This record gives sequence, C-alpha cells and structure tokens, in this order.
Amino acid sequence: MYQLSGFSPLAGAQTTGSAPQFLIEMDSIDAKIQRTWANAMAEMDAAMNANMVMNLDSLMAHPVHYIPDVASKFNKGIKAASAAFMAPWNNAATKAQLIESLLRKPGTKDQFMLQVPQDRKVYIRVQSAINAFISTWQEAQNPLSILEKEMLLSPDADSSSEKTEILVSSWQASVQWLRDLRVKVTICMRPNVASTKKTEALEDIEKIMSSFIDSWKKAKGSVNDIQPFIYKVAEVKPSGSSVPNSDMPIFMPSMEGATDEFTKAWGIASSDFPDMDKVLSTIKFPDIEEPEMIDFATQEAVAKFMGSWNSALAKANTVQSGLIRLENNGRVSVKIPDQVDLSTSIQEAIDDFTDAWKRAKVSIVIFQQLFPNFSKNTATSLMHHWDDAAQSLSVIQRSLTISNSPEYGTSERRKASRQVAKAIYAFIESWTSATEKAREIHPQVYKLVGMKPSAVPVGIAPVFMPSKDSSSEFQAIWKFMVAEFDGFDKMMDEISIPKVSVATAPPKIFSLIDEDLSVQKAVTGLMASWNIASQSLDQIRKSCLISEKEKSFAIPSDKTERNTLLGAINTLMAAYDTAIRKVYQFETVILDLSEEEDGVKELKRNLAEYLYSWNTAAKRIQIVREYLTINPFLCKRCLDMKVIPEFFAACHEASLRVPKIETAFYALSGATSLDTCAACLTATSVSVTPNTKVAKKKYVAEFNKSMAQIPKTKVTTVLPVPSKFSRHVQSYSFSIRSFSSSTQTSNRLFAPVRDLPIYVEGSV
Repeated sequence: MYQLSGFSPLAGAQTTGSAPQFLIEMDSIDAKIQRTWANAMAEMDAAMNANMVMNLDSLMAHPVHYIPDVASKFNKGIKAASAAFMAPWNNAATKAQLIESLLRKPGTKDQFMLQVPQDRKVYIRVQSAINAFISTWQEAQNPLSILEKEMLLSPDADSSSEKTEILVSSWQASVQWLRDLRVKVTICMRPNVASTKKTEALEDIEKIMSSFIDSWKKAKGSVNDIQPFIYKVAEVKPSGSSVPNSDMPIFMPSMEGATDEFTKAWGIASSDFPDMDKVLSTIKFPDIEEPEMIDFATQEAVAKFMGSWNSALAKANTVQSGLIRLENNGRVSVKIPDQVDLSTSIQEAIDDFTDAWKRAKVSIVIFQQLFPNFSKNTATSLMHHWDDAAQSLSVIQRSLTISNSPEYGTSERRKASRQVAKAIYAFIESWTSATEKAREIHPQVYKLVGMKPSAVPVGIAPVFMPSKDSSSEFQAIWKFMVAEFDGFDKMMDEISIPKVSVATAPPKIFSLIDEDLSVQKAVTGLMASWNIASQSLDQIRKSCLISEKEKSFAIPSDKTERNTLLGAINTLMAAYDTAIRKVYQFETVILDLSEEEDGVKELKRNLAEYLYSWNTAAKRIQIVREYLTINPFLCKRCLDMKVIPEFFAACHEASLRVPKIETAFYALSGATSLDTCAACLTATSVSVTPNTKVAKKKYVAEFNKSMAQIPKTKVTTVLPVPSKFSRHVQSYSFSIRSFSSSTQTSNRLFAPVRDLPIYVEGSV
C-alpha cells in the first residue's frame, strides 16, 4: 500500500496488536496530499463520534465505507438506517393486517366487504389505518435506500439487494392499491352517492383488496428474506418475540448489547409509532390453515402441464431461431433453411411442440377448476393462444415440406415460402400471448402443489421446475415426467438458444389513439434515450469484461480506460434521467387504457418491468461512478463481483422487454404511419407518397437529434420510476445467476423505421 501510494511510513513507528495502522511520514508528501489525508482523518473522526448526532437524519447521514471482514465501526449510519426502517415496517405490517381484518367477510379467506351494521366505525378505522400505512412508506424510503446500498456493497448479502428491490416496488404498489381503496370506501360512506355507484364501489373493494394482498405478500416475503441481514448489519439480535398465528414478519430487536447509534435511532424512530404489543393486541389474526395437498392424480396433472410447457417453450425457440434471420442491413427476415438436417430439426421440433400442447390440454382440465376465478380465465386464454400457435406451426410444417421438395414446381415452392413467412409471424404473435398468460398463472400453478415459485429465469420466459420445498411425492412425479421429455437440462439448452427478437403488433386500441405532438415527442425521446444507453452499455461491457464465458467483470486500473468507462457511465446515467422525465409526460396515456382491451394488461406489465429493471441498473452503475470519482474507499471486490454483474443483468432484463413494448411506442410516436419497423416481419399498410417520404426523413432526423443531445446532459441522482407503475410489476430478476444462465442476445434497440438498426453494432 505504501508503494502504491508513494508514501513513506513514519520513521520509528511501531504497530502493536493484530490491527496494522498506516502512519505516514508527512514531510515526504506535498501540501495537497497532506490536506487530502487530513480531510480523510477528519471524516473518520466524525463518523466515529456518536455524541455529535442530534436526530435521526443526522444519524443516518454518516458516510458509508464498507470494509469487508472488518468490524463495521465506520458504518454507524447503517445501524441508524436499520432502526429507521424496522419501526415503520412494523407499523405498516400491523396496519395492513388491521385493514384486512376490518374488511374481511366473516368466515371467508379471500372475500372482502364493509361489514354491517358497524359501517361508520369500520370506515373511520379503515381510513385511519390506510393513512398510517401510507405514512410508513414515506418514513421508510430514505433508510431503505441506505440499506440497499449496504447490501450492494456487502459480499455477505447474497440476494438481499434483489429482494430489497422487490420490497420497494411491492410496498409502493401496496400504497397505490390502498389509495384506490380509500376512494372506494369513501364512496360507500357518503349518503348522497347513488346506490348503483355504491354497489360498484363495494365490488371494487374486493378486487382492490385482492391486488393489495398479492403485492403485500411479495413485500412480506422479501422482508422475511432480508431480515437476518438487517439484524446483522444493525449488530442486534431479535428478542425472540413473534406474532402468533401470522406470517407477518416484524422486527423486535433486543437492546442488550446494541450499539449507541442503534439504541438512539430506535428510540427516535419507534417513538413516532404506537407500542407494538398494544397494537398487536387489537388485531384479530385469522387462524393459519395448513394447505391441503391435492391428490396424486392432480399432482401428476400439474407436473405434466409444467413439463409440457417447458418442452413447448424449448421447441418454439428452436423453430424461431431456425427460421428468423438478422440481415446485414439490420432488419429481420424469414429464411427457409436449405440444409436438409436443419429443415428436419425444425419439422421434429414442430411435432414435439404439438405433442406438448396436446398433453397440456389434457392435463390442465384436471386442475384448472382449483384456480381462483381470474386465473381460470387466464388459463383458458393461455390454451386458446397455445392452440393458435400450434395451428400456425402446422401450416409451417406443410409449407416447409413443399418448399424443400423437388416434386413441386417453382411457383408452388415460392407460394409455400410466403406461407411460411406469414405463418411464422402468426405463430410468434400467438406464442407471445401464450407466454404472457403463462407468466400470470405461474404462481398459481406452484401454489397448487404447495411450492414457492422457483426461479430458473431465462429472459422473461416462464420456466417450471420444482422448488426445494416441494414434497418428495411431487419430486418423484416430476422426475418420472421429465424423463418422458428427454430431460430438463436438454430442454433448458434449447430454451437458451440465442434468437432474434421480433416485434409483435400493439394492442388494437392503439389504432384508435391519436396523440398530440407533445406525447409523440416524449415517446420518441424515451426510445432515443434507451438507444444511447444501450450504446453506453456496450462500452461499459468492453471496459469491464474479463471473461465472456464466466461473465466475470472488473473495473480497469488503467487511468485512460477508467476515463473511458466514466464517460460511458455518465452518458448512460444521462440517458436514464432523460427517459424517466419523458415517461412522466406520457404515462397517463398508457396507464389509463382499459385492461379489458386485449393486450393492454401485458403492455402495462412489460413497460413497468422495463422501467424498474432500468432503474435497478442505474442505481448500481451510479455506485461505480461514485467509486471512480469521489469515494475510492468503496469495496472494489464487491463492485467487481456483485454490483457490476447485477448492473448488466438488470440491463439485460430491460432489453428483453423492448420487443414487448416497442410497437406500442411506435404507434404513440407517430412512426407507424411512416414506415414498417425494422423488427417487424410483415409490412404495414403505409402508402408511400412524397409527403410520407419527407415526414419519415424528418422523423429520423429528430430521432437522431434526440440521441445526440443526451450525452450533453449532466445528472447526479437516479430518478425514481413513476410510482403508478409499481402495481403492474409482476417479476423481474437481476441475480447474477439468472444473467450467467442466459445467452439471449441483449442490447436490443428501438427501431421505429427500417432505416434504424435493432441491435447495437458489434453486439450480435
């Protein structure tokens, strides 16, 4: 360390004990470095002085210098943040439970209504609990952001940072649902409101509460996962108290042995909320029932459906990767394979896909009636789209036979080739819809057999496999079933085959939307921002990549390379900032669309997950920028092994959702009337006139201008995703394992017209 810094150790200095100290000969360094050293020492002294802290904000304001394997004496702010998070979480958990107990219909598990004759009292208590719940979220946001950074920089955090991201979005979504609930409850209690509106409001309460409980379950599950780590960084132990008959995680820290910082912060934070024991005594907790295990035949049907879906997913990937090509001009096209073996493998994949569909069709009938009503409808829609996909593949199979057979004439073979192009587009449309529906019922399928969803993420394709908590009986059924499909590993290999993503049609309602110029410019600006961010991402990858195979990264040590990396990071941060500002300008256009319209619900979900994934990436790369500019004390090993891989994984998640949202953006930006998009397989009915040519040229110029302006923007903070999107997030993963297991092509760009590329140059 002395050699690297160019300093000399203080002459005659002795180091005693097991903790070595750095004692510098000050005469050997210039005045500027002396001031730097003095400032660093003063900062450490301030962080060590707990007596200077007067309130909770100042307690949490201490700078974080995470030093692995060393007592966290520098991290006093972390201890304060832990206390400042624990107290509002406890209050939120109790308020959520109180709201459930007040609105739950007696004797039921999932039905909610305002109880009679205590409406007025219930109304007052529900409104009060909702207001308190929303307040707790506001109290918890700052300490949560501090804890999240600690998790990012700790090698002991495992998946805690990912769980914290899920907690944030789930808690935020819960707040949104309760705001809606507050409106509906108010309508029910107003005497001058028509009875029909009151009836509608009562029906809405059940739907809202169902959505709230789903979001809050995710939040509680996340807290259960991160609770041990929070106790660890706070350096306190749980008191051993627990909430009887409840899955509600709460924090009850033991003050014995707690540090002064935690004790002070806990005293301040908990004083703002009622006494926990008193609150818990007022809440009626429902009895926790042991889940009923379904019979063997039903378990077998679930396993067969799961295996059939995985097999179909693998075979669909084989077909798409075999027929879709990326041309040198950057456009996608359908190419009929001229090699016999490739054509044969596609034909066999279609046979296997059809066989999987037939098995699933038989299996799902056995257990579909066990789903909640909304999931029953989703399952029916899934099988409908799967059926359409199978029919399209049947057309492809017949047409491939004709196009590759010398027995048919040239005109017949050309006609068959056109049929393949048309059918593969129809297949992708149907299969994309089926995949979206499968994502929706994914948790319900696991719930039937008493399992938590096991994440084996490959992009956004829902893959089914038993989790560790599955019963031995189901494991045995699954093992036997997988053997029928040539093994799980083989299916996963096929699912992971790189493929060119194709744009699918936007929801039909977009044909009726005629947005003003400001919305068109905002949407265009977001697309341009993402494209610039993707180019910067490619540069960051080149700067940090050590091994493509092992997905290993490291911040370069060379000064020139670091400057290049920093420039790319600044550009990416500016692009993200610009994009979020644009989203605020058009969010209502999409969020106000009725989810009764086909494809709208899926669009909202994919857009929300796209934005949250990008936000996750921005928060991580901001820490790398902090290390490169103002805080070299951060743990570089943690940055290399955890923060940077998670950054790339989050970018990957966002990139995979671009094909899911792009055509809706093209429609909103006005590009659909100018040209066919570069990733579209079928041409749109655009009349080519002198006016459209001029308009297209102007559009491309504006698009490129928007991209060119972004690097000039300077930003220092990471803007949050508009909160209304939180309720539409279902799942997104940025764990290192999910990124390492995926080989799907990333760096997907928005290309609203054919003159623009759909991938970053050199990334495919």
